[in-house]
Amino acid sequence: MRNLWDRYMRDLGHTIVDSRWRWTVLSLSSSFLLSWFIFAVAWMLIANVNGDLDPDSPSPTPCLVGNIGFGGYMMFSIETQQTIGYGSRYITNHCPEGTFLMCLQIILGCAICGAMVSIVNAKMVRPFQMYSKGLFSKKAVICLRDGTLCLIFRVRDENGRYAIGTTVNAYLVQSRPEEPFLKSLALEKTGLLIWPLEVVHKITPSSPFYDLSAKELITKRFEIIATMEGTSASTGQCSKTRTSYLSTEILWGCAFKSCIYYSGEANCYTVNHDEFNTTREILTPLCSAQRLSEVLQDIASVTDIPYNFADGELRREQLHNHDLEDNDSDADGEQRFVAHDDDDDNDSVYDNIPRAGKPAFETMNSSTCDVDVEELLTSLANAVKAKR
Repeated sequence: MRNLWDRYMRDLGHTIVDSRWRWTVLSLSSSFLLSWFIFAVAWMLIANVNGDLDPDSPSPTPCLVGNIGFGGYMMFSIETQQTIGYGSRYITNHCPEGTFLMCLQIILGCAICGAMVSIVNAKMVRPFQMYSKGLFSKKAVICLRDGTLCLIFRVRDENGRYAIGTTVNAYLVQSRPEEPFLKSLALEKTGLLIWPLEVVHKITPSSPFYDLSAKELITKRFEIIATMEGTSASTGQCSKTRTSYLSTEILWGCAFKSCIYYSGEANCYTVNHDEFNTTREILTPLCSAQRLSEVLQDIASVTDIPYNFADGELRREQLHNHDLEDNDSDADGEQRFVAHDDDDDNDSVYDNIPRAGKPAFETMNSSTCDVDVEELLTSLANAVKAKR
């Protein structure tokens, strides 16, 4: 019984607002009926004390006039609470207790009417629970963006319920022997939510995913809770919704397809919401962001050539003492870069660089997850050392 009181009755307003309409209407109707009944009994008690109910010797100074039986006092109670005047039933000035009870019933009636209007208005302007289901993408992805591994998910707001002061937050939940561990994730600024946006978490040394690789993503178990909060421009109602992504719902080596297109007929950009959850595979290292940074730093320290992953392609930004030229296309139609040098053996140093457009999963063996871009970069560094 105490748990029932703490859960529902302690915050009765929110309980009624969050309940179904049938229970809301039932609770409001019951409050009116109960108040009318209680005050009808109170009026009948006052009349009985004053002698108004004695048929043999009625009081010469009656307190209430025109009431016969409990039905009459019930009608008098309704007139007092819901109307602005009396008809054949009325109160006289011979009983001050009746005047006090009349004032009390009028005040209570106004309070009940005010609560009813507030509850109905709150239920009508609040966001529907079914609407919150399509705000977030069904999957999250991990891919390279501007040379950095990033965790990305999408958000949208079709009806403008989060148009003002939009705030998106994400939290990592992991199991620990004592209690669940909750840590906030640093997100890039999302901007205006006028079309579907991608929420980006860069996997940097301060990120809890800095040592997470594609293989560990399969074995580890964690959950990411994402929340979005904002205010509707039309009603001014603040809304907040949330979703979560399990580790099995995060796709490594994928990116979201663009769902914004330019319409020549309408002369404006349109959003294809059917593509909101669509992803595509792109070239992405299978190693962790920490290991990727270490390998690239090792290569840069040995070759004096800064390496950078960008747009799914391994690029050499500068080549010292080498001229970069495009080689002819391979037999499979893929393009690669070869450094020009008088010594033909130098070509083998760069043969192990992954080629653009080749998905990350194609560098894996069917029986292992260890063959990835990390090993290719390591073999490149070893080849450069051996060459020197």
